[in-house]
Amino acid sequence: MYITLLVSSLVCYVATFVFSGLLFHFFIPSGHECGFNTFFIVMTLIFIFVFAVVTLHPLVNGSIFPASVLSLYCTYLCYSALASEPRDYECNGLHHSKAVSTGTLKVGLLTTVLSVVYSAIRAGSSTTLLSPPSSPRAGAGKPLLPMDKADQDSGGRKRES
Repeated sequence: MYITLLVSSLVCYVATFVFSGLLFHFFIPSGHECGFNTFFIVMTLIFIFVFAVVTLHPLVNGSIFPASVLSLYCTYLCYSALASEPRDYECNGLHHSKAVSTGTLKVGLLTTVLSVVYSAIRAGSSTTLLSPPSSPRAGAGKPLLPMDKADQDSGGRKRES
């Protein structure tokens, strides 16, 4: 299990850095001053490094796998932002395409579906926030969300307006 998470994390980080290299290649062409594009690509890489450091810090007690997936997703968002520059902009290396490519749509769809599935699985496995108490004694009569004191009378019932 741990080996699988480590390998998956490494694959995500390798893909992130390869993708970042492609961003440098396509969106910072030689002979052009593309400070705006350079800023966003470098800031994305700095944030990726910060995510990894924060995740590995002992006080956070986190996992490197979500940080690696988040890094890959942030790199994709950087690509998406840079690819949306005007077609005639000299720093847009994809200016030859007239419309959104099928590959870009597939990557975006896959990323969105995986993010939603992961979020649903994580929310479904969390029993403390979304589920009522499991035994009748462990909070019987207590609402999941407390009501405002002004809306209750002395009997614990909601006042009618």
